[in-house]
Amino acid sequence: MHEATKAFRNAGPDAPKTFIFTGNALNATTLPGMLNFGLGKVVPSYAIRHLVEQNAYKDDGIK
Repeated sequence: MHEATKAFRNAGPDAPKTFIFTGNALNATTLPGMLNFGLGKVVPSYAIRHLVEQNAYKDDGIK
């Protein structure tokens, strides 16, 4: 996320600034033996949702 925000800030004013984080169902469900993979989805998912809800990058035009 850090590198994406840096790139968005350096992009021109007309450049689209939308961050898309792809994943799988592990941020919403559990599977045996998949703890590490699930944590890898839950943490960024929570961080992105929190930043969006707080309008953290609203003034930068980042969605």
